[in-house]
Amino acid sequence: MPAVYFTYDLWRAGSLFELGIPHREYCILLNKARLRRLAVGFTEGEKLHFRPKSGHVAVMFFTGTRHFWTHLTFKEFNFLMDKK
Repeated sequence: MPAVYFTYDLWRAGSLFELGIPHREYCILLNKARLRRLAVGFTEGEKLHFRPKSGHVAVMFFTGTRHFWTHLTFKEFNFLMDKK
């Protein structure tokens, strides 16, 4: 997803609490099926125009009522993308 879509007004301070999920590796692993369903795009963290973050991936989520993005570490993102 192009980095220009990751704007200030959609950023949620690095928090999955928007979805009721604590931002911890174990919680991401437990909720990865739900997070995968809600994820609509991602981009490399260092390519962002707002809040670039090396070693991270910016992931955009949409629930139908909430539209936001947050940073995930490469490890957290790999948990999310692992199909096991």
